[in-house]
Amino acid sequence: MVIIWIILLIGLLYVIQLFLYNKYWKAGVRTNVRFKQSAIFEGEQGILEEIIENAKLLPIIALKVKFQTSRDLKFLDTTNNVVTDNYYRNDIISVGPYRKLTRELAFVGTKRGYYVIDGMSLVGTDLFMRSQMVSENACHTTLYVYPKPYRDAQFALTLQKLNGEILTKKHLLEDPFEFRGIREYEPYDDVRYIHWKSTAKTGDLKVIQKNYTAVKNIRIFLYLQHNTMIHREELLENSIRMLVSLVENYLALGSNLEIYSNCEDSITKQIFSMEKITNTGYLENLYKALARLGIHTLHPFEKALEEKLFRDLNTATIVLSPYGNADLQEKLLRYAEKNESLYWIYPHRRDDKTIIDERLEKQLLSIVVEG
Repeated sequence: MVIIWIILLIGLLYVIQLFLYNKYWKAGVRTNVRFKQSAIFEGEQGILEEIIENAKLLPIIALKVKFQTSRDLKFLDTTNNVVTDNYYRNDIISVGPYRKLTRELAFVGTKRGYYVIDGMSLVGTDLFMRSQMVSENACHTTLYVYPKPYRDAQFALTLQKLNGEILTKKHLLEDPFEFRGIREYEPYDDVRYIHWKSTAKTGDLKVIQKNYTAVKNIRIFLYLQHNTMIHREELLENSIRMLVSLVENYLALGSNLEIYSNCEDSITKQIFSMEKITNTGYLENLYKALARLGIHTLHPFEKALEEKLFRDLNTATIVLSPYGNADLQEKLLRYAEKNESLYWIYPHRRDDKTIIDERLEKQLLSIVVEG
């Protein structure tokens, strides 16, 4: 008889706790995941905080906390996770009455980007772990992984050479008060500089060419394209890292920079460019923009860069591009005829078979990249 009463009592307790957990299991439960830092550089370690609070008398016996993020955030704790196209985390946590638990999950940002965690799933259970209750929880946390500067002995020598070339030429800019000569009109020339007397004499449009005065402006053009045969993503990523090194280098030397590219911002979908970069205070915004830079939608040179390149024939200009097809080389040759301060940084693999026009030898700065 006693055994029967014990069984009935256990059954009653089971029904009561099942009712309570089904109705109140999520009451007072507050969960969140958030990146502890807002930004890190590639290769650096970050922390993702997992916060669970139980503000009620009912204990949480086994709460499953599930969320997903990019596999490019490599978590050091490999338990309770699955990595496929994304990283899936599934932690089982117990929290007593009126307790708050904060866990820190360390990870390494292996690739530049803008990372977002939007939402998490909760799976609760009763005391006997016989019934499951599911809920979707809102959360939003973001992380920038900035591209790291490119560190390489060959590239360091290239920077030294560039510094010597550009800085000794004093960043040439037209002086409106000093006349240099007459040349052929180009589509991007200002009509105010047309020399009408020479134009009437020859029948072809001619423009006045000014002498130069010393300033410290530099333009950098980042032109990326995918190899039609092999998609070498790491070569494109290294080109972006080289851009970071160039910007840091010339800002440290007191230069004013303009940056143009044929890449889209992954959030705004606008082609990335940044002008009037005058000091290191602009670096954070640049790092963020480059973290969001997409390399899968790349616009042709004619649409994104050609007009910007040819509208200024005097400022020191660096073209950073691992893409050396004949069409680009032709444009660089045409521009080099009008601006002797053109430099082409050409990152490429050791097995690259691209034939470079020998007339670009003076402008070419070749960088062998492993990867």
